[in-house]
Amino acid sequence: MADSFVLFEYDHLMALVVILTMAVGPPLILKSINSKELNQGFAKYLGWIMLAYFVFKHLYGPFGMGEAWQIWLPLHMCQLGHMLIVYCLLTGKRGVYIPILYFWTFAGASMALITPDLIYGWPDPNYIMYMITHGLLLLGALYFTVVEGLRPTVASIWKVLKISIYVTFIIFPLNYIIGGEANYFYLRFPPVVGSLMDYLPAPPLHIPFFVLLAYLAFWLVYLPYYFKDIVVRTTAESN
Repeated sequence: MADSFVLFEYDHLMALVVILTMAVGPPLILKSINSKELNQGFAKYLGWIMLAYFVFKHLYGPFGMGEAWQIWLPLHMCQLGHMLIVYCLLTGKRGVYIPILYFWTFAGASMALITPDLIYGWPDPNYIMYMITHGLLLLGALYFTVVEGLRPTVASIWKVLKISIYVTFIIFPLNYIIGGEANYFYLRFPPVVGSLMDYLPAPPLHIPFFVLLAYLAFWLVYLPYYFKDIVVRTTAESN
């Protein structure tokens, strides 16, 4: 029997170290080798792994562990992002990466890893699948960002914010239609583990603040490019 999950205890910190190592290492190696064929092969391989894992996870939850199907639909932001990353990897199309996936992954998945919505820790199956899911998301996003050099712009922030708001207004009623413990996008109640939502008004009054936090998070993950552009522009003007 797994112990209760405790934020930032040994198991959580070790999981973060392993995930960051596995997510950052392969893209950096691929970038240093700089082989188009190797990059394309890796993208296809990763795409099929993520697809197989996605199917397994969403079948194992309700049928293997006997949990309610209402909480295992792929409607969380990270689940939607997972499907879109698989689409990009397997089709070679990248149109949705910058407007959506860059921000959803680095803002959403990163926050999910820092404050996981988990009841039990290692070696509970939910704990393991949760960490694998978000680790694969980071690996996919870092592949596009580091290896293929895809990057956001300021305009991308407004696009992803509008898309996120539209999706939120679709998911909100779906939670109540699905029933049970459905809580996609955390629009019905906060995560079981402490998060920023603990400081917001009770649902659904938290939604405007939720949107504001998302906007700030999107800006936060864009800042490296913001400062990089300033340095490049300043250097160019001085030459």
